[in-house]
Amino acid sequence: MLRLSILIFIASLLTQVVVSNTTALKTQELTKVNQEIAQVKSQISEVNQKIYLTSSISGMEVRAHEMGFFPMVKPVNSVPNITIARAF
Repeated sequence: MLRLSILIFIASLLTQVVVSNTTALKTQELTKVNQEIAQVKSQISEVNQKIYLTSSISGMEVRAHEMGFFPMVKPVNSVPNITIARAF
C-alpha cells in the first residue's frame, strides 16, 4: 500500500511537471504571437497614415507645388447639395 501511494505521488509529480512545461511553452508562443500582432497593427497604422497624407487635399497641393504647379489663388467653388425637391 505504501509503495502504491509513493508510485502515485511520483506519477502525479511528473505529470504536474510535464503539464507545467507544456503550459509555459504555450505561453511563450502566445506572447510571441501577441508581439507579432502588435507589430502588424503598428505597420497598418503607419500605412493608414501614409494613405491619409497622400490622399488629403493639402498633401496633393504640396506635391503639386513641388512638381511645379502654381499654388491656388482662390478656393474652388463647391457645388451646392441638391435636395430632392430641387431635382424635380
